[in-house]
Amino acid sequence: MAVNVVIKEKGLFSKKHDIKEFIFEDMGYGIADEAFRLIEGQTGNITIVYHKEKVERGIELSLENGKVHLRMSLPTGENEIIFFYDYVKKICELLNTTTFEREEEKSTFEDIPKYIELDKNASVQALKDMEEKLRDGTYSSMFLYTVYNPITIGTKELSTFKQDIKELGVFLEEKQSIDAYYSSPRVYQRPNDTYFGIYTITEEVLSIFPLETNLNVNGTKVEDVYMAFIFEEEMKGVIKYSDFLSNTDVNNFYDSNHFLISLKKKEMRSLLEKYKVEI
Repeated sequence: MAVNVVIKEKGLFSKKHDIKEFIFEDMGYGIADEAFRLIEGQTGNITIVYHKEKVERGIELSLENGKVHLRMSLPTGENEIIFFYDYVKKICELLNTTTFEREEEKSTFEDIPKYIELDKNASVQALKDMEEKLRDGTYSSMFLYTVYNPITIGTKELSTFKQDIKELGVFLEEKQSIDAYYSSPRVYQRPNDTYFGIYTITEEVLSIFPLETNLNVNGTKVEDVYMAFIFEEEMKGVIKYSDFLSNTDVNNFYDSNHFLISLKKKEMRSLLEKYKVEI
């Protein structure tokens, strides 16, 4: 679920704009990589912008045919909804217009309070729908794509904010304030056309890893998954990911399918001595 806004410069002819003209002082920005992690300070066809002090799900910004396109994903926190419409107003003022299109409906600044309430209610309803699908077993978990990385939502996460979008905003801010590397695997193809995946952990770097990998290529599950260890600025070897999970502390939960961990060189060496494999 998302809200789409389009803003066109007033007048018959629009000058060519650079996307950075629409990134203001209180905003951070970047683009998403293939694992939906933020690459800060870069712009692209779709640039993610967000309030520096209240990092929630982020707003997608793009330019097309002389128009500014904004997209806000729901559910999101109340602060981000307010930020979104403040952002719409700032861009309108920059482009010397007082009108914009929201979901293809022509709108003015006077409509903004109404839209804020609509989006708050839609966010609450989206949380209700998520809770229902998780509790009835339709899904075991669900993703929220946020500014810095995806967050996996299960019943435990939902219980922390329930159907309160203010608390959802606090939850999203707290998760993304953790200074940790969100790990994403590289997947390789063998000569026999089978695949394997490799996660990497670096000495004393707090990192986020999945409890269940769920890797697939073209719908086929990647069965062989490994953990590679980097210390002394070199990759020292790999073990099976299952051995990594079974022999390290995975109880510092980040979300319903991820945990936080940092390993010292001594611990890495011990794991490699016991479980190292060749791939």
